[in-house]
Amino acid sequence: MTGKIGVCLSIAGPGTVHLLNGLYDAKQDGVPVLAIVGQVFSTEVGTDAFQEINLERMFDNVAVFNQSAVTAKQLPDLLNMAIRTAYAKKGPAVLNVPDDLFAETQTYEHPLTSIGYNNFLFQVGWQQWAQGYLVRLLRKSPILTNR
Repeated sequence: MTGKIGVCLSIAGPGTVHLLNGLYDAKQDGVPVLAIVGQVFSTEVGTDAFQEINLERMFDNVAVFNQSAVTAKQLPDLLNMAIRTAYAKKGPAVLNVPDDLFAETQTYEHPLTSIGYNNFLFQVGWQQWAQGYLVRLLRKSPILTNR
């Protein structure tokens, strides 16, 4: 394993189903993977069209990121989010894209998402936070640490 992200692409229908085994292996091994998954045309999503699958439900258990693009304008930001999440959570990120969205011309004016990704190493409960806040309020001088 290189630690770098693996990328795979599938068409709608059966091609998508065949990705599941590999994505479960990546999840088990903690390997970042970006799966760009085809879907029927955006005008046919939700109509039970030929080879339409509920992709969000199918990948929900395996993916650390599982989103569907609704417009072409979302693609750059969703790709960015998927890649960052795959690296941060060390697992498969799935981006579902209707086939017609890739044919649209893109102009990337400004990002819709944040430029950073915060992966917290620990979480502080509200009691610890309140205690720390009160200690800081009661101090007359700033908190200094010596490391």
